[in-house]
Amino acid sequence: MNDKTLWETIELYDFDNPISEYGFFTRLQNENLWTTHFTEAAILEYKKFMYLAASTDLMVSPSEIIDLVWHQHLIFSTSYHHFCVILGKRIEHIPSTHNHNDFEKFLQAKERTSRAYVKIFGPQPEAIWAYPNMYAPLHLPKYQYHTFKLIYGSLLAIILFLIITYALIQVYPKINNPAFIIGYIILILTTGITLEIYNRKRFSTLLKSWPDNAFIFNLSPFELIYSSYENLSHVVHGVISHLIEEHVILISPDQKLSLNKEWNAKNVKEFIVIATLEAEGPVGYEKLLYILVLKPGFNATARVITSFNKYFRKSAYFVRQYMFNALILSSVLFLGLMRFATGIAKDKPIMLLIIIMIAYLIFMVYYLIRVKKMFPLKTLPEFYKNNTSSLQIDAGRWDWDYFLMGTAALAPVLIPLVQKQRENSADSGGCSTPGDGGSCGSSGCGGCGGD
Repeated sequence: MNDKTLWETIELYDFDNPISEYGFFTRLQNENLWTTHFTEAAILEYKKFMYLAASTDLMVSPSEIIDLVWHQHLIFSTSYHHFCVILGKRIEHIPSTHNHNDFEKFLQAKERTSRAYVKIFGPQPEAIWAYPNMYAPLHLPKYQYHTFKLIYGSLLAIILFLIITYALIQVYPKINNPAFIIGYIILILTTGITLEIYNRKRFSTLLKSWPDNAFIFNLSPFELIYSSYENLSHVVHGVISHLIEEHVILISPDQKLSLNKEWNAKNVKEFIVIATLEAEGPVGYEKLLYILVLKPGFNATARVITSFNKYFRKSAYFVRQYMFNALILSSVLFLGLMRFATGIAKDKPIMLLIIIMIAYLIFMVYYLIRVKKMFPLKTLPEFYKNNTSSLQIDAGRWDWDYFLMGTAALAPVLIPLVQKQRENSADSGGCSTPGDGGSCGSSGCGGCGGD
């Protein structure tokens, strides 16, 4: 077998043949919390690395991300054995002992691997080869709490509080109602509108500042759908709808779903739906939905987006922005509280002010929750919808149509069942299943050698 034929054979090798509910791809994605396309890219680069390993008797060294794929593949021992047969030799995984001699050996192997890769495949994709994990290209350091800064900030806040309180005590008695009430309402409205514009611009600017090779610009339609709603049932709706339109699933007059014909599943989600219907027989939509959202092939989508949201909300960028919002909103609340205190002291009517402040407090809590969810629920989906051309989105594909059009893209016969399910799950909070990266040389796995 010549080199070209060998690579073509390796490239076409399917680690998930036959397809299963928790095969190689799903397990790799689920355990590392990678997006669909990032997982695909990591597997492709793993194949390239193994091709290089099979093409030389010298040691080669994978990136940290590729090493994670390698470790996962070793667990699937039968698949790994078959893969090595295709490669023409057994590729042994050599762990690093982290001593100085090993460091030099693995550094040379890494440089050798890079030269060989560039010669055969061209430039190495940085997202897979240059970074330790999927999030690294975003350059979002975690927020660090410093005791000194906390004490200093608290003292400064107390001083400002005393100064502002003294000033308001002097000024408030000179401002009569309804002038204050009108001014306070205008201030609340202005604050809300200004913060909304500010937050949208800040999040949009951050998103556009990330490198083009970042995973965030290559999300799947289902990942974006989950990000838009934070409810996995919306993902299930899309898959079921597609299978209905392909005449694979039939809905009976009593609203039971069953299989209508044999179908070769094109992906894990389709396979899970078909396997579930084969096992359950005719089943109601809500029961089917409940079963499917618990399957790894579906909830991997929720887990990866939930993981990113947690990562993002712990970043210094987001924490500072959130604290800024909380400070501004609290300042407006403080102005109302001071008016309330002076009103009590002067025995003035304050009922209208109390009503306004209660309404504002509810708005404040709501808006701070909104800020936490604004990036995944608004900024990210809107960016994709507004940049379909530059992101090379295939608007004619059914899953992208579903993301872009929402419920309107579902099979008409399914819509009543979806609406009924939403009504029934409103009181119970829906049925989302949210969830909460490897190396050679640096993380304990050095390289490989062949027999």
